[in-house]
Amino acid sequence: MTGIYKRRYFIDLLAGMIYQEKFANKNLTLISVNLDNFKQLNRQFGLAHGDYVLAKIATIFYKLVGKNDNFARIGGDEYVIALADTELSSGLAFAEKLLNEIRSLVTTDDKILCSLTASCGVANTSLCNYVPKYLYADANKALLRAKRQGKDQVAAFTANMSNRAKYQLPDKLQYKRKKQ
Repeated sequence: MTGIYKRRYFIDLLAGMIYQEKFANKNLTLISVNLDNFKQLNRQFGLAHGDYVLAKIATIFYKLVGKNDNFARIGGDEYVIALADTELSSGLAFAEKLLNEIRSLVTTDDKILCSLTASCGVANTSLCNYVPKYLYADANKALLRAKRQGKDQVAAFTANMSNRAKYQLPDKLQYKRKKQ
């Protein structure tokens, strides 16, 4: 319907992008996007109007996302964007720009007007040690923070949002060379 990648394909794509960024010693930023109150929009205006809105959201993504970046629709009203060679601050600025575009989208469909908002969670490979599942989880934790703080906003993942560090063990192995 929207012509964009689905979750399964994107996860493989993300792993490849992270590997490239790690090899180049660059950071990748991941943005989780969730349309606020989309289920109520579907109930109030109908599924056809909801599909129309999703197509308009895809148009915004195509407009904003660069050629080296990727995005996908993860669920009904959930999206994810991977920005290559992007620091967290630039990812936050991108997410704010995305939210402004979504807010400015007022749809009309047979005299139906509805305004749209979204919430975004932003995470960066600098805090997840380039592990795809951690990066994805971090972006989703930040998204949940944005939702809990009132929706229609951007939240960044910070190190104190995860207890991953307490489970990481220091490398205490000592390596000895064999005498030849």
